[in-house]
Amino acid sequence: MFVTPLGTGGDLWAVREKSDWLHKIDKQPVQLTSGPLSFGAPQPSLDGRKVFAVGQQLRDEVSRYDGKTGQFVAYLGGISAKDISFSADGQWVAYHTFPESQLWRSRIDGSEKLQLTSSQALSSFARWSPDGKQIAYISSQPGQPDQLSLVGKDGGSPQVLYQANSLVRPSWQRGGTAIVFEEAPTVPEQADVKVLDLKSGQVSTLPESKGLILPIVSPDDHYLASGTADGQKLRLFDFSAQAWQEFTPPAGVGFTEWSADSPYLYFDNGLRSDPGIYRLRIADHLTERVVDLKNFRRVVSGQTPWLGLTLNSEPVVMRDTGSQEVYALDFEEP
Repeated sequence: MFVTPLGTGGDLWAVREKSDWLHKIDKQPVQLTSGPLSFGAPQPSLDGRKVFAVGQQLRDEVSRYDGKTGQFVAYLGGISAKDISFSADGQWVAYHTFPESQLWRSRIDGSEKLQLTSSQALSSFARWSPDGKQIAYISSQPGQPDQLSLVGKDGGSPQVLYQANSLVRPSWQRGGTAIVFEEAPTVPEQADVKVLDLKSGQVSTLPESKGLILPIVSPDDHYLASGTADGQKLRLFDFSAQAWQEFTPPAGVGFTEWSADSPYLYFDNGLRSDPGIYRLRIADHLTERVVDLKNFRRVVSGQTPWLGLTLNSEPVVMRDTGSQEVYALDFEEP
């Protein structure tokens, strides 16, 4: 018995291991569950008639931090989503539904919603082009290489730009003529930051970027920020000087995001025991703690919780509003 992922959830499957005079060995997996709950950690009962498993109803509420009240409040109507990205003119928002991992866009007020990706594939890490006409994202299907893709604001057939195992977080560079992303063919420690030139189609590796994850280019196109795979350090690449700067925040580094006008880099400290959101002021490298997350129940989707910012640079996180219980499922041999 095993679990296969479906989006960020999972379904239970079984394979017959032994044969008898009534049953021949059939190695074809048999699906035991099919939504809406996500199941994991299956254990058969002693008599083999039941399966005990943890069932989860996956859902989040997108929440922004209100600095005036010191509280998190529902944002964008409290949609269940992740990877939120705003167009440069502030009129449109793109996001991935959670847990379905489908790319949508809408007006900031929630009107004119449009699904941009097919339900046959999972997508992640949306990012608007500087001109607001396209969205870059990563598309994934089991058993196939990830795809760095583009889709128009108003839908249509996506354009695949690059394929490889484990692609992560595209962002735009050079005024929209290049896309920067992470490629980690094996483990995060082996990740590299790649640059795709959209005019030539050539992909190059950013110098000295081995072991850097979740790269993100600043809106003013001056810097690239990335954390190290061990979550201990933050590195900034100056595109003009073609040089790196390195910082070691006491709290560690998880997800990063630039403020809209680029003077600050916000970051959290991932899954540490004293979670919080910080920001680094680029002008003088001053680091300060912005939000305490110790009693906040976040969704963990992937290696680290997602962090975003509103157009006014207010931190945005995924509040976990799902449920988790142990279920006893009747099992009949197929």
